[in-house]
Amino acid sequence: MRRAFLWLLFWTPVALAQVPFHLGGPADLSLEGGWRLGLPGLALSVENNALTGFDLVNIAALLRDPKPTDLLLVAARIPAEEGSTALLQGGVRGLAVSFPLGQDPLTGLASGAVGLDYRLQALGSVRVSPGLISLAQEGFGPGDVLLLEGTQAEGLLFHRMALQGALPILDGLLVVGAEVALLYGVGGAYLTFQQGSALSYDNQGLDGQVSLLWERGGHGLGFQVGFGLRTQLPTVGFSVYLRPWGRVWFRGLERTAVSLTAQDATALEVLECLRDGQVSSTVNCAVVSGQGERVFHLPFELGIGGFYPIFLGDGPPLYLTARADAQLGGVGPAGWRYSLGASYPLFPGLNTAVEVSFGGPAGLGAGLTLGWNLEAVEGYLRLVQRGGVLLGAKGAQLEMGTAYRF
Repeated sequence: MRRAFLWLLFWTPVALAQVPFHLGGPADLSLEGGWRLGLPGLALSVENNALTGFDLVNIAALLRDPKPTDLLLVAARIPAEEGSTALLQGGVRGLAVSFPLGQDPLTGLASGAVGLDYRLQALGSVRVSPGLISLAQEGFGPGDVLLLEGTQAEGLLFHRMALQGALPILDGLLVVGAEVALLYGVGGAYLTFQQGSALSYDNQGLDGQVSLLWERGGHGLGFQVGFGLRTQLPTVGFSVYLRPWGRVWFRGLERTAVSLTAQDATALEVLECLRDGQVSSTVNCAVVSGQGERVFHLPFELGIGGFYPIFLGDGPPLYLTARADAQLGGVGPAGWRYSLGASYPLFPGLNTAVEVSFGGPAGLGAGLTLGWNLEAVEGYLRLVQRGGVLLGAKGAQLEMGTAYRF
């Protein structure tokens, strides 16, 4: 039995090294070799459910030379029954360090590992209600009601310092990990039309009540907790990470609340109240400014992945990979996303992986990952496009990271 375990664990690093499989959980800490120093890296993801890169170019041109016909063309590409959803998720890793603790005489692996990971992260989302999209596409007619409720935007910029630990169990066949992160928020934003915000239209103009809340700036402290698990097998591999709790308590937000009551008003008068607080004979406009507090919740994160080798003669195996990622609730939730792929080392020390994914706001996507594992350096580069190709895509993702081994 012991000999079987030793054979299993001898080939485990070979198997895992050929699969650029980075779920990002605390169980990813290495139990082999010495210290690892992670250099500055990047992770950026932007996507939406309707607009492509070409549309964004048109919007940029609109900002310089607004033309109502162009605005209608852009709005016509958004499904009116769904509205528009746009997400931003980004992070810059400043520095990461990890080191093993002790050594297991049976397996030769470390008895555990600890690490520190610092990064600057940003989350953001914009949701435009179907009512506004219908207005841009079809215009307003007598008897129509414009529902502004459901249009909102929120964003968060924060520093994240995480203490991570990993521990092998079951003679090294499994690795469990945990992390606790301290968050320091340096900027927050929140905009929403309050419940009941609606305007009706008749031949005399717009009637109704609208309440808009706009908060920005501030600073605050928070935390995030995560757990992870991965197998160390030369055949079927499995990894999972979970970040169920995370939030930042912000103080010192600049808060502006605008409330208006319109009676036979024009659209321009309503806009002037919301933008500048102007009062007119048909719009009763009230603006209240002050300081506010808000709790920003981070998304509930879950990642599950696995791989299976197919041996091709005497050469290295071809790995089939599958993963599912979920980001639910909180700021910038992307929902569920699933991907299937394959990984193969084209050259010694250079692994190539391709994947096809679906889910999230942008839908179908395709990606390429390059992973390198040289004598003292390891790293990866991942590129994914979703909902199209090049400027025809509705979303894109870029990840890159490098680490030195000592």
